[in-house]
Amino acid sequence: MILGGGNVSRGHLYVGRTFTRNRLGRKKLLIVFDDVSGYQQLEFLIGYFDYLNSRSRIIITSRDMQVLRNCSVEQIYQVNELFHDEALKLFSRYAFKQNHPPVEYMELSNKIVSHTGRVPLALTVLGSMLREREKPEWETVLSKITRIIDRQTYDVLKLSYDKLDDIERYMFLDIACFFVGEDKDLVETFMHATCIYAYGLHVLVDKSLLTVSKLKNKIEMHNLIRAMGREIVRTESVENPARRSRLWHHEDIYGVLKRNTGTDEVLGISLDMSKIRNIQLDPGAFSKMHNLRFLKFYNSANEMNSKVHLFQGTTLPSRELSYFYWHAYPLKSLPSDFNPRKLCALHLPYSNLEQLPNEHFFKLKYINLSHSKLTKIPDIPVAPSLESLILEGCNNLLEIPSSVGYLDKLVTLNLRDCKSLKSLPNYIHLKSLKILILSGCSNLSKFPEMLDNIKELYLGGTIIEELPSSIEYLSCLIILDLENCSRLTCLPNGICKLKCLEELNLTGCSQLGRLPDDLGSLKALKKLKV
Repeated sequence: MILGGGNVSRGHLYVGRTFTRNRLGRKKLLIVFDDVSGYQQLEFLIGYFDYLNSRSRIIITSRDMQVLRNCSVEQIYQVNELFHDEALKLFSRYAFKQNHPPVEYMELSNKIVSHTGRVPLALTVLGSMLREREKPEWETVLSKITRIIDRQTYDVLKLSYDKLDDIERYMFLDIACFFVGEDKDLVETFMHATCIYAYGLHVLVDKSLLTVSKLKNKIEMHNLIRAMGREIVRTESVENPARRSRLWHHEDIYGVLKRNTGTDEVLGISLDMSKIRNIQLDPGAFSKMHNLRFLKFYNSANEMNSKVHLFQGTTLPSRELSYFYWHAYPLKSLPSDFNPRKLCALHLPYSNLEQLPNEHFFKLKYINLSHSKLTKIPDIPVAPSLESLILEGCNNLLEIPSSVGYLDKLVTLNLRDCKSLKSLPNYIHLKSLKILILSGCSNLSKFPEMLDNIKELYLGGTIIEELPSSIEYLSCLIILDLENCSRLTCLPNGICKLKCLEELNLTGCSQLGRLPDDLGSLKALKKLKV
């Protein structure tokens, strides 16, 4: 027994500074420190590692990545989820005392494994609970776990949440309720707009409460961790959803809106309209929700009509509103008193909106009005921070105001399938613009110059007859899409000077006589479609 068989209590952790040096320093050891929450714990137990035998090995498990960095570990191993077949096998051992479910329980077992997120603790708890139970009881449990996490799993997962500070908890609950699957940059923008600074995002990653996909930059969260966060919110007021800080379940939201019982405790609402019946809102439905920061009415079934209906003159929350999403917004305009100074994201796809208010949206970074009935948009200097403007499919849009050309921070401009659009402003100097999409603008005969930093340019389906010679100065261009430019007759030789060009699409360019002789000089070119 290395420590002489005695137990070392927390009150005597400093024993490591003297006692363990003599005993551990001479031995070849495998030491495992489980569930370490801070470097101080290791320091108290054994001090620094330099006196240990060079052949000794130390394994540290922790819920916090920063703890491992503080310990200067040589290698960090991220534990992955079980594969589905592994999870099913583990569940079956506890539910049936065999490696596979009986045929008659296979479908139910697969559903339960999927809902648990393949977490071993949840699999063993549920498997033990369902052993020798009849099918109706299984179905009851399955219906519950889609909404409410079991207590034992909840208590274990909540340990990481309890160690967060107030701001980190605030962020975690917002993400668990509203932002899983959303772009990380959008989430950070929302946090800044609500004065919750996004430095805490990396803390949540370090504590394995969420991840950020490297390829798509999307926020990801394990199903059970998300369920744990939502359970924390649910327990704020089990009987009265209107007293909870965040609402996401369609039945809860429908009841609050139908009965007009919203309160200033509600900070956010995310409603899937495909799951509810049509509802006509009272003009004062939002009048008591003074602190509403997040409002999202979406439709996972992509139905073209809003199931939430408004009377003209209904007041929308605006004082604290930072994120506003309404699929198929039903009115032709936003309320005259709608002036959300903190708004950072405005998404109204497939709306009946015909015009935007001339308000100053100083924090607005994202506008998505795709497939709306807009005929014009106001001068955009009212949104000087705008980074993304999406007007795809706005068939009634006749023109783009010249002020768009002065949006210094605009990164993405999407005008795909704006079929009534005949021209763009003559002067566009968008120094931050990286992506310009004009595909399907079937009446557009030319595109603007002065796009020095553009990386992706989509002109497919336009009626352009030639590209300007100045295209050779687009030194950052990676993608050039000219698909179905049926009137394009030639390509300028300058196109061969695009040293960063990786993709060139000339499919359907029926009038294009020949390709430039020096096309082979495009050393970065990976994909050529003709």
